[in-house]
Amino acid sequence: MQRSCSRPAPAFTLPNVKQSTLAVIAVVVSLVVVYTVSAGESAQRILRASGIEGGLVVHVGCGDGKLTAALSANDSYVVHGLDTESENIEQARCHIQSLGLYGKVAVDTFDGSRLPYADNLVNLLVVSGFGVQVSADEIARVLAPRGVAFVTGDLGNTDTRHLTPDTSPRLPGWTKFTKPWPDAIDEWTHFLHGPDNNAVAEDRVVGPPRHMQWLAGPKWTRHHHTDKGTYPTIRAVVSSRGRLYYMVDETPSSNRSVPSTWFLAARDAFSGVLLWKTPVQAESYERRLELVWRTIVADDERVYASLGTDLPLSALNGATGDVITSYAGTEGFQEVIKDGDTLFVVSGQGSILALRADTGARLWQWQPGEDDAIVPLTLAASDGCVFVKTDNGVHCLSTDGGRTFWQVDLPGSEKKIRLKWPRERLLVKDGVALCSCGGKDPKILDRDKFEYLGSHPRVHDYGGKLAALSAEDGSLLWTTDYLPGLESTPGEIYVSNGLVWLGPAFAEPRDLHTGAVKKTRHVLERLWTTGHHYRCYPGKATSKYIITAKRGIEMFDLTGEDHSRNNWVRATCRVGVTPSNGLLYAPPHSCGCYMEAKLYGFWALAAASGGSGVGVQVSGKRLCRGPAYGDVLLKPDTRHPTPDSWPTYRHDAARSGSTEAAVPADIEQLWKADIDGRLSAVTAADGKVYVAQVDAHTVHALDAASGEALWQFTAGGRVDSPPTLYQGLVLFGSRDGWVYCLRASDGELVWRFLAAPQVVNAVAYEQVESLWPVHGSLLVNDGIAYVAAGRSSYLDGGIVVYGLDPKTGNVRCTTRLKSEHTGALDPPPEDERIKMDAKIAQNNTDYKTFLAADRSDAFSMRGALTDVMVADGDSIFLRHMRFDGKLERLEGKRPHLFSTSSLLDDTEHHRSYWVLGTGDFSRTPVSYPWIATKSLAVPYGLMLAFDERTVWGVHRGDGKGHQQNYAIFAKTRPDSSDEESLLPDFATRSGKTRIADELWIVGLSMRPRAMIRTSDMLLIGGEGRDSESGRDKNGFLRMVSSSTGDTLSDVHLESPPVWDGIAAAAGRVYVTLADGSVVCLGGKTAGLRQSEVAP
Repeated sequence: MQRSCSRPAPAFTLPNVKQSTLAVIAVVVSLVVVYTVSAGESAQRILRASGIEGGLVVHVGCGDGKLTAALSANDSYVVHGLDTESENIEQARCHIQSLGLYGKVAVDTFDGSRLPYADNLVNLLVVSGFGVQVSADEIARVLAPRGVAFVTGDLGNTDTRHLTPDTSPRLPGWTKFTKPWPDAIDEWTHFLHGPDNNAVAEDRVVGPPRHMQWLAGPKWTRHHHTDKGTYPTIRAVVSSRGRLYYMVDETPSSNRSVPSTWFLAARDAFSGVLLWKTPVQAESYERRLELVWRTIVADDERVYASLGTDLPLSALNGATGDVITSYAGTEGFQEVIKDGDTLFVVSGQGSILALRADTGARLWQWQPGEDDAIVPLTLAASDGCVFVKTDNGVHCLSTDGGRTFWQVDLPGSEKKIRLKWPRERLLVKDGVALCSCGGKDPKILDRDKFEYLGSHPRVHDYGGKLAALSAEDGSLLWTTDYLPGLESTPGEIYVSNGLVWLGPAFAEPRDLHTGAVKKTRHVLERLWTTGHHYRCYPGKATSKYIITAKRGIEMFDLTGEDHSRNNWVRATCRVGVTPSNGLLYAPPHSCGCYMEAKLYGFWALAAASGGSGVGVQVSGKRLCRGPAYGDVLLKPDTRHPTPDSWPTYRHDAARSGSTEAAVPADIEQLWKADIDGRLSAVTAADGKVYVAQVDAHTVHALDAASGEALWQFTAGGRVDSPPTLYQGLVLFGSRDGWVYCLRASDGELVWRFLAAPQVVNAVAYEQVESLWPVHGSLLVNDGIAYVAAGRSSYLDGGIVVYGLDPKTGNVRCTTRLKSEHTGALDPPPEDERIKMDAKIAQNNTDYKTFLAADRSDAFSMRGALTDVMVADGDSIFLRHMRFDGKLERLEGKRPHLFSTSSLLDDTEHHRSYWVLGTGDFSRTPVSYPWIATKSLAVPYGLMLAFDERTVWGVHRGDGKGHQQNYAIFAKTRPDSSDEESLLPDFATRSGKTRIADELWIVGLSMRPRAMIRTSDMLLIGGEGRDSESGRDKNGFLRMVSSSTGDTLSDVHLESPPVWDGIAAAAGRVYVTLADGSVVCLGGKTAGLRQSEVAP
């Protein structure tokens, strides 16, 4: 298709701008300097002089976009341009689109003074435009620590105390400013923070998560109820010099049988931009867990890791990922730490190697005695000494020569126990070595005392002692009881501010040097959620908080009462969260709990901050009228789709994926439109087909008869799903937080509405997005367009839902979904305590379930996430939440389509299902397959289509125990008109149920990716069975009888369809393909009636 420039959304109505001493002075002389050289050369000079080798680059005063585009020197940069003039934005978009860069390089208007970004986000800020008034404080606010600003001219007399100027003449006409690294934040260079093994960050900024900093993939990790070969998807996360390093398995999470594909990756710690990734040779991971945790460390310039199981330890350039050197003799190593300029490695033969980090020279080697072995996770270094525990005792060695300073025998277990997960600990702090030592017999917790730990805490491995030894001579200072970690985690020991905090209760902090109990604090029983088990990842700590992992993350305030329970945040199994750089990093999970509110993906979360950009009021108008406002020839009401149209995502407001349109079984390709990039499904009406080019922020209109491009429109952010068509209008939301209304005839803007509370952006999946994005597909019901802006009811003030007049953009109704955060809660008097039996096995409750703000039990809690909205009659649904037409919350349940994750989630993860039910998560979650297949009383599947009588769907598994196979089925739809239909989604103990009758089930020989129902057929789009492994990229469209499941015909496609990427209208089938094209299929004599041909 011939590409053409799109018209941009109009700018804000800007206030009059007056010059002030707090303005960035863009002088003519400096601009002459900038533009007398090419944009490419100028960009290279700026990047070289800045020293920024990747991250988020913002160009203020982007003009024609040439310098903006050139600043995207490679894939390590995400670039966002700003300008006050909409004409400049139009020109810049055209230039960037002509280069094929639009999306990762994007531009938008702003008000000239307020930078629309979250705090500490921008790595490089380039200010080069006239009429720009950005204060030094504003520049300092958005710059990340060590971030750089280049300003044409200077900042005049403005206060630059938060920036460090550099006026060197390396770049004439520019002034360079750098934001210094604050003393209040800390790095996290090892799995246990540092080489001393004390997992405590000296970070006073990390706190309870309240704001999004950035979001990245993968959305899910792989199945964790299987062998070690498939988990953890993310290995230990470490950070140094503003970069985050980790190993990631990028194999699709949908299929546990596909071999892992590992990479060592680096992201900017503040913007989340992917800096680089390098392949790691396939690993089986039939290895102990410490080999997952302790094989990556970092320093200011390098990251140290193995690039394969049998390969040596390597040092890579932290900024680029280039291998600098490899260390001979370290093949198959088990653990590594770094102290000063020396690497200490536990070799595959069980000895300690000391290596020079810069040259790799071996300094010394130490081998335990005969019949002795190093205990995993106990190698530590501090103050010129190396400490390690073996089966027979604790050893202190000199770092410079490996000489034994002292050795202390500690009592071991009478019966040697080799645990599946490492439980022993050794850490060193302020001249004291704390070391666990085994007890005689297995120890089981006092279940009454520790009831809040859960129904099966699994802490009965063995008990023991914690010994405090003098680091100087090994003398015993004190001992106390020691309990290994809960679930599959090491024992939790933290030293902070001179106190030793011992898990799991952390109730009696002890003086580090004497062991004396300094105070008593019984907090966790007032904070933790009862039931189920402690999360299968270890906790971490900062100088202010212990971050436990009972059900998500709980923040135990060590000095005050700012305790916080955050069951809606989950991290990777076996790895957990990482508190560093003033942020809390939560890598993705594979968990089925708290599906109402739990976040998905790799998150960086910030604490509440008085200086945050969040909370600043919007400049300009919320509703902006476009050139076509009031100039649209409205068509008849299309709220009830006809067989000739597919006007919204999944056909109708109920998202049924079902139409009465008749499609012939014998079809062929009529046309193909090549658009490029990742595309959405289509919508179609009135002779036109509409599709979103997701990452390019663009909606395309095609002629339904020929596929010819009619017009395109570029928004300010991704458009993640197809537009909704209503009476000659094209309505859609964008990840920039805006809602757009276009005239269908020519794509001219009618209006746009800011649904986000403010204009504040972050980085999500390698692009700039609003903190409050809007899904592309709007819901139109009874003449009102409903949209939700936000990500989580627990983040950034929550989710805002609007009902808008589709014709004018005026607000008809609105509500905000904001969840109250939960802290420690004192119990009521004993006679008022609320006791309940578990509703279903493992779903325990206590008084906090009924009194705390989050109402959390073991699996369910209050809260909300966004998704494409659904309607059924007069009820509006946002996932499990039900509203009336005025957005008043309705407490009663009604059957509707919802997903346990998102209708747009294309990962096929085993926790993600579509359900035609009430959305009752207050029982056990449908995402547990072994429960769902036995107890779910309503239709569910990987995808569904339905009409008033029947539900068709796709099941993972063929009913014969083969979970990687698929089957399609038909069931009767439960009657929603009687009381029985309003029973919960799960069968009750009383025996009452509404389980649907199965009409037929048929196995599939493909991997299905999309399914709709037409008048008498199911259309199933899919790909070859080996597609996930990359061996089979064939696409198929199968026509199946909706009454019997019999295959009628197959059509070959040049590429597999995208997720949910089929639509049907006027006798034709439209399929969006993964190769960036849309194909139209129909009968050989297929044609549109004259009334449906695009004008």
